[in-house]
Amino acid sequence: TSFYTDLLWYQSVDYTGVFTTTLRAKSLLFFVFGVLFAVAVAANLVVAYRTRPTYQALIPGQAELDRYRTSLDPYRRVVVLAICVLLGLIAGSSAAGSWRTYLQWRHGTAFGVKDPQFGKDISFFTFDLPWYRFVLGFAFATIVVSLIAEGARTGAAERELRDVEIEALSADAQQNVAMAIVRREMGIMAVSCGVIL
Repeated sequence: TSFYTDLLWYQSVDYTGVFTTTLRAKSLLFFVFGVLFAVAVAANLVVAYRTRPTYQALIPGQAELDRYRTSLDPYRRVVVLAICVLLGLIAGSSAAGSWRTYLQWRHGTAFGVKDPQFGKDISFFTFDLPWYRFVLGFAFATIVVSLIAEGARTGAAERELRDVEIEALSADAQQNVAMAIVRREMGIMAVSCGVIL
C-alpha cells in the first residue's frame, strides 16, 4: 500500500520522475547484487562439492552417514539452488536499501575544492567514498559467506576422516599431514576468492 500511496503522492506534486528513478535504482541494486551474491555462493558450493574426498574411511556411524548422503544426493541441486536463491534475495534486499548512496555516487558533481591532505576534490568524500565503502563491505560479506558455505560443505565429514587417519601416524607424519591439509584448504579458499572476484 505504501508503494501505491507514494506513487500517487509523487504524481500529485508532479515529481513522478523522482519516484521512478528511486524505483529503478532499488531494482537495479536488488537484481545485480542479489545475482552476484547467489552466483558467488553457488560457485563456492560447487567447488566444495567437487573437491570433497572421494574415499570414505571406516568411522563410527559411517553407515548412517552414507544413508543420509544417499537419500539427499538426488536433491542436492535443488537444495543448493534454494540456498543460493534465498541468500541472493537477502543480499539483494540489503543492497536495495543503499539506493541513496548509489544515486549520490552516480550523479555526484565536483565541489571545486580540493582536500589539502589527499589532494582530492571534497566531492569524493561525499559521493564516491560511501559507495566504495558499500561495495567493499558487500564484497567482504560475499567472501565470508562463500567461505562459510564452502567450509560447511566440506568440513564436517572431512574432519572426521582426518581425525581417524591422523591418529594412526607418528608425530612427524601427523605434522606433515596437517601442513598438507592447511595448504590444500588455503588453495581451495584462494580459488574460491578468485571465483568471487
